Amino acid sequence: MHRLKFIITILLVVPGAVAPASAQQGGGSELYLREYADPRALGAALVKEGNWVEAKEVLERAELEYPNDPRVLKMLAQTYVAIGRERAASGDDVEAIYFFERALTKDDQLGDAWLALGE
Repeated sequence: MHRLKFIITILLVVPGAVAPASAQQGGGSELYLREYADPRALGAALVKEGNWVEAKEVLERAELEYPNDPRVLKMLAQTYVAIGRERAASGDDVEAIYFFERALTKDDQLGDAWLALGE
């Protein structure tokens, strides 16, 4: 179901995108589209699920549409920190640092990002 949600989101965001046949067979997609017509709501749901990679994509799109919405910036910063932690745990320190620094561009008071960077 999560993959279907993400594919539907991409279809809304990317002109000309076509869902793979496996996603096209899923039911209930119209209900899902109505439920998450706003990318901020979809981003919040993905963050709540801990689905960081998909949340990042949706929230970056939401930031383009709502650049002054502090909730979007905060969720995006939290998402970057979570991805940074995942990258650090897998030993990819360069990517981890990149995401921690991106988090701070959205919320410079985010203690988790500062701690992770050791500053």
